[in-house]
Order: sequence, then C-alpha cells, then structure tokens
Amino acid sequence: MNPDAEIDHGAPLTPYRQLAEILRAQIQRGDWQPGRMLPSEAQLVQKYGIARTTVRRGLGLLADESWVYAVPQRG
Repeated sequence: MNPDAEIDHGAPLTPYRQLAEILRAQIQRGDWQPGRMLPSEAQLVQKYGIARTTVRRGLGLLADESWVYAVPQRG
C-alpha cells in the first residue's frame, strides 16, 4: 500500500487493516528508525479521521506481526 494513502471507508479492506498497511509501508520506507516511537494514538486518530479503537486494532495487528512493540507507561 502507498505509505501516503488515506483511509478509504468504502474499501473492502477494513480501516484498521488499511492503517496497518499504511504504517507498515511507512516503516519500510524508513519514516521511523528501529526503536523510535510512532505517532501517538491521538495523532493517528486526528490524521486519519478514525476512532481510537480502530487505531489500537491497527497497531495491535502490527505488534502481532512484530513490526512494532509497546513499552508499558511509554506507548
């Protein structure tokens, strides 16, 4: 997926999967170096116009696939 894509609510792919694809593409492009923090949930909500639970599901999918990890008390 294009790392600069927007969430398409009419697409067959669910918004949280679209978000995961977008963030994965941004990671592959080098937007964030290993060990660096991604934008906050609130920033992703605002940028993509989706619900916080949708952001959490997308980030959870990336964590399940070992693309990202959460640090307790830090994000």
